[in-house]
Amino acid sequence: MYVSYNSGKMWYPLQLNLPITPITDIALKNNSLIVSTQGRGIWMVDDLNPIRESYSTTKNNIIFAPQACYRNFGASTNKVGANGTNLASEIMLYFYLDSLYEQDTLLISLLTTEGDTVSIASNYPKLNQDKITANSGSNLVPIRYQFKPAKKFDDMILWWSSLSGPTAYSGIYQLHFKSNNINEKVPVEIKKDPRYPITDDDVKKHFNFIKSIRDKTDEAHKCIIQMRDIKKQITGILERTEKTTQNDSLWKLYKVIDTTMNSIENELYQTKNKSGQDPINFPIKLTNKLAHLTALYNGDSYPPTEQAEAYRKEVSELIDEQLKKFEVLNKNEISQFNKLIHQYSIDIIKVKKID
Repeated sequence: MYVSYNSGKMWYPLQLNLPITPITDIALKNNSLIVSTQGRGIWMVDDLNPIRESYSTTKNNIIFAPQACYRNFGASTNKVGANGTNLASEIMLYFYLDSLYEQDTLLISLLTTEGDTVSIASNYPKLNQDKITANSGSNLVPIRYQFKPAKKFDDMILWWSSLSGPTAYSGIYQLHFKSNNINEKVPVEIKKDPRYPITDDDVKKHFNFIKSIRDKTDEAHKCIIQMRDIKKQITGILERTEKTTQNDSLWKLYKVIDTTMNSIENELYQTKNKSGQDPINFPIKLTNKLAHLTALYNGDSYPPTEQAEAYRKEVSELIDEQLKKFEVLNKNEISQFNKLIHQYSIDIIKVKKID
């Protein structure tokens, strides 16, 4: 297999991993090159853009505009079997780097037209960023088009639920590629899955439904993390403070704070869950109920039913009631606890006595 960029005057090898065998037919479809061989099956190059664009540029570093991808929920694998591999469901970004050193950082952000971040990939990823591998020369990396998930906390056990963020709806997006000497944006289109008899508006409704669940679950889980941290801070202070008749009000106030926060957390999350089997014995709570909708609906592109939307709204309002209780607690009792610490001149840092 060879390719020519000047109407056949010069030819360059395009064999890649194609076996040395007679080619019986060649076809071009949707910017893909498909060849049939004599006894070696059908072979395919999924995206011809890098081959076409690389010849027409003189730049040392090239970020190729990726071809449009379909909003689907499938997956591919690197394990090559008798049937080959499926095209990855992510955005496939090709780029060429003249030189990339070990200390160089790549940052690839998928952005909406409004500038909101969908996902970030890096060779040195931080929290909620995807790990990629890149080298000097030609590179191909998959870019996820799913928004970040809801917050998790330690030892969290949920029953049949998902904290996944929403999948980007169909439309035009921007890939922002940043490195030491590159700062470039290229457009990419995400299309709705043609296998579903739906409209772009249906896809947007599905996106908004999953996003609203993710946002409310995230808010509730962050509240639980904050309450647990407050407990840890207060118990640490009280353990280092000698209880007297003068400061006894601190312990009484903490009991009110602790009882209220336990009540809030027990409504938001099933605190009795210690193993994966415990949800069978103990009823699921509000965030689990809400995240269960994501597990049910985040595998396709259909908009939610009226019943699902009504249930989402009902559970979200119940979560809001608990979040409001924490807001009031923080404004009143926790604020009062801080004032008492100052009033009693309690040392925040104290040298521990060791026998």
